[in-house]
Amino acid sequence: MLLDTGATASPELFPLRRVIDALMDRRLERHPRQGYHLLVLHTHSQNDHVAGDTQFLDRSDTTVVAADRETAWKFFGFTDDDCESIRLLDLGERQLEVLATPGHDAAAMTFYDRWTGFLLTGDTV
Repeated sequence: MLLDTGATASPELFPLRRVIDALMDRRLERHPRQGYHLLVLHTHSQNDHVAGDTQFLDRSDTTVVAADRETAWKFFGFTDDDCESIRLLDLGERQLEVLATPGHDAAAMTFYDRWTGFLLTGDTV
């Protein structure tokens, strides 16, 4: 999973895809497996968190979930009436908790990794 792609779309100025591809290649060399898929998600929809998405749109074995509220919330099953529930994002070897946290941005979500104790909030906190 890649969370937020940054404020710059240019692969020359901000080579995010090249870095992610290298990291994933290194991981697969050490831990070979089939069907290794990259999921691109966002903490919210503001441009400084989504501008690098374009670097991943044509990447094979990759799903880029648009950061707008309708698309992102639908991906997790959040609705306006049920945005207080916790969803689990299964990453294979572990799960992240996902919470809808609108406020800073209408599409905002928070990700919590029990394994590391990381709380990923974007600009909410």
